Amino acid sequence: MKKQLLLIVALLVGTIGLRAQTQGIDFTSPTIDFTNGQWSLGYEFSVAGSVTVDGLGMYDDQKNGFVDEAHQVGLWTSSGTLLASAWVSSGNPLLGWFRYATISAVTLGSGNYIVASTTGNDNYTWDPVGFTTAPGITYVGDRFVSSGSLAFPTNSSGVTGWFGGNVRLTDRNSVPDSSATLLMLAGGLGIVAALRRRR
Repeated sequence: MKKQLLLIVALLVGTIGLRAQTQGIDFTSPTIDFTNGQWSLGYEFSVAGSVTVDGLGMYDDQKNGFVDEAHQVGLWTSSGTLLASAWVSSGNPLLGWFRYATISAVTLGSGNYIVASTTGNDNYTWDPVGFTTAPGITYVGDRFVSSGSLAFPTNSSGVTGWFGGNVRLTDRNSVPDSSATLLMLAGGLGIVAALRRRR
């Protein structure tokens, strides 16, 4: 009985500890999908306070996988120090218009950062419809450089984009809905009571 009760408590605590994941940028739909060579492109963003990045993503124009086998995505400080990188493939999970590879969590303090991915033969987009940013970050501008491999993007053109690379954030302050938590606790207590009656 004690083992069963401990298992139920562990499951409830694990569920309560879940944190929501959001994207650095998100949009309802792209406007123009295009490919015209080899690029390392993405965007610059600023952080007020701190955010935690737990994934790096690549834009999937049709939400059906990539032409290339995989794309490398990097996250840099504004001065060009690489903080994290990952390879994103068609097998990685889709969130919105991006596929994400999970990375070891990186906490970003106040300042500016840049995320970019290699484009290869896959499309990127810009000026998307319904563009939003995650809480705690502000979009600064597009960043790109002509390169067949991942490189720090030093150029900017003034468009809203390029996407490209993206970051996935863990919302450390998110908490479950209180009614859902109470429902889970009541269910757990009901299971304990049923087990006691069986004994």
